Amino acid sequence: MEIYGIENLNELKEGLFKEQEAFLSYFEALMTKGTRYFIENINCEVKILKTGNILIPLAITDSNYDDSLYVSMLSHYIKYTEEEFNKNNLKFGFLFKVLEYLFIKNKVNKTIYVNQWFISTNLYPELNLEQIKQITDFLKTEYKDYAIIFKNITKEYNSGLYENLNRQGYKEIISRQIFIKDKKKEISSKQKTKIKKDLKFYHNSPYKAYKIQKTDDFKRIKNIYTMLYIGKYSKYNPKYTQDYFKLAGLNPIFNLTVFKNEEKINSMCLTVSKDNILTAPAVGYDLTMPQEIGLYRIISAFMGEMYDKYHKIFNMSAGIGDFKMQRGAKAYFEYLMIYYNHLPILRRIMFSFLKFSVNKIIPILCKHKLCGFI
Repeated sequence: MEIYGIENLNELKEGLFKEQEAFLSYFEALMTKGTRYFIENINCEVKILKTGNILIPLAITDSNYDDSLYVSMLSHYIKYTEEEFNKNNLKFGFLFKVLEYLFIKNKVNKTIYVNQWFISTNLYPELNLEQIKQITDFLKTEYKDYAIIFKNITKEYNSGLYENLNRQGYKEIISRQIFIKDKKKEISSKQKTKIKKDLKFYHNSPYKAYKIQKTDDFKRIKNIYTMLYIGKYSKYNPKYTQDYFKLAGLNPIFNLTVFKNEEKINSMCLTVSKDNILTAPAVGYDLTMPQEIGLYRIISAFMGEMYDKYHKIFNMSAGIGDFKMQRGAKAYFEYLMIYYNHLPILRRIMFSFLKFSVNKIIPILCKHKLCGFI
């Protein structure tokens, strides 16, 4: 088992198969130019862990307290939640200040994210119990003062990985509520009718799906993504630059699709798939366009068609739960699995407090539709 950074990355380049070459191309750019070049509010060290023939990206974070919730525990659980509460006129400013102080004092952000692609939903390779043990032992030796995190774990769809992490001493903390469509799950006739109407609406619309055709497209993609994720939802979502969309859009691991009415791009979606699972790390549409055009409905129908033709599971990520469930998705909790047994006692107590409080509070927030877009 070895870790590779920019200083020894060339040693990793020999004997790779095609998908690994695409993987390395993506992460080499993040290492060489730095994460902030591609994502304005993410500043962390990127490494690659090699275990057997499996390559796993690592994000090593420390005091990046104002960064995106993708790499900042403080942003995820405190700042984002405070933002959501403020939107709903729920003022608990003093409480959030106290919690922020405790997070910083106890170095909650000092973490290593395992399999971090800097997207909303990270899809995992198969890892058995022995591999989890080796990864954990290796990382807690190399990075003694860091908590170790596996994101995007569901008990239902990562059951083997969840069990192996649990047996190795990882603790589960609810991250968000997500929505998943699964061909093994029956859907109602009403839901089928919704899907058919969406497809008809999409195919009768003047908007058609295209691949990227010119460099200027990336600027427009970045603008409509930012309009939605940052402008409408939260400044703690990742602030992808147009260079990020160029990096992902030209990489065969990702599928970047734009929707045009004549010449203008008014919506987009970035998708990725692995082992018959489809997910959409980013979508975007022009919020200045009239709502009756149904730009999100068109994106959703397009992705639903991809799922129907080529995949067994569609992880639809978080947000817009009613819309997704009306079209056959079911709600699940997604977890961070965190290993902190090797840390000093006060930091262990802080993580235990976080686990206890979050696992009690988030289900209540979701029930009252206050868990937003994370």
